Formats: sequence, C-alpha cells, structure tokens
Amino acid sequence: IISSQKYKYILKNNRNLRLIERLHDFSGSILWYVFEKARSNHFVPFMYEYAYDPVSISIDYKNCKDISLIGRIDRCDVLENESGRYIRVIDYKSSDHAISAGEIYRGIKLQLISYLYAFLKNFPEYKPAAINYFVFDSDIVSGKAEDFANKNDVKNKYSMKGFTLDDEDIMTASGKKRRDNN
Repeated sequence: IISSQKYKYILKNNRNLRLIERLHDFSGSILWYVFEKARSNHFVPFMYEYAYDPVSISIDYKNCKDISLIGRIDRCDVLENESGRYIRVIDYKSSDHAISAGEIYRGIKLQLISYLYAFLKNFPEYKPAAINYFVFDSDIVSGKAEDFANKNDVKNKYSMKGFTLDDEDIMTASGKKRRDNN
C-alpha cells in the first residue's frame, strides 16, 4: 500500500522509512507469535470481529429495568471434544491489560465477561472455556527493529491474560499447564 503512487511521499523521509521497517518487524513478530500459539493449542479461530446480536439483561437499578449489550468481539475460538463445544473469547489490547476476579466481581472490568455472555446467548450450544486479553507491546517508536525480529523475545512481549476454565482437557487444549492448588 505504501509503495503505491498515492503514498509515495511517505518513502521520501528517512524517519518514515525506519518507522515502516519497525512496523514490518512488529507485525511479523505478532503473526509469528499467533501462529506458534495456534500450533500449541487445539482451539480453532471461529470468528473475527463478531458483531453479536443485541442481548438484553434484566437489572433493577434506580429507573433502569434492563440494558441491551451491543458490541464486537475481536476473536472467538472454538474447541470441540467429547465433552461438548467450547468457546474462548479474545479481545486484542495494544497496552498492558490484566484482569482479576475481584475486578469482575466489583463490576470494574466487565468487557470480556459481557462478550462471553453475549456470545453464549447467541450460541447456546457452546460452553464457556476462557476469556482472554491478547496483549501486545505497541511501543514501536521506542523499540528497536532487532528486538521485534528476535523470535526468542517475542513470548515476553505478547501474552494472553484472563481466565481459563479449570478443567484438565480445556487447559491442555489451551496449551497451558494446570496449577497445583496444594
């Protein structure tokens, strides 16, 4: 796209050329990480940018009796096994993002849980498996191209943060090890 006639002016600036090189390396490292993660688990991407049908939730707060959820889920992965059909909801984030059970309980971070709820309302044949933020380091201006190109450091730059169902089959399918609670 950048090399097209419409954007030729961008290529005349050395700073822009370096930024384009960093964007290229950054994009490549993210794609490499996503590919490696896909190879290490059994969930299969099912939908991208899924704009779900509005979902109504009954509440009783002051003058409000119900609310309607609308939105777009970045990615939905599925797993089918002998236990059923499972869904993992993923939201992409370009900065550090974590989530805790306490934040959900207090109503502070409801995005992922709302996405999962909406998906399950629209596709009741699925069971919940996981909700995750896919976090990637977006600081391409201060990062060095060689840092992004070094595949050994990629796993430290990107991560999936969230919750996964505490079920051995689901954990194995996600490429995770189950923690011992002893």
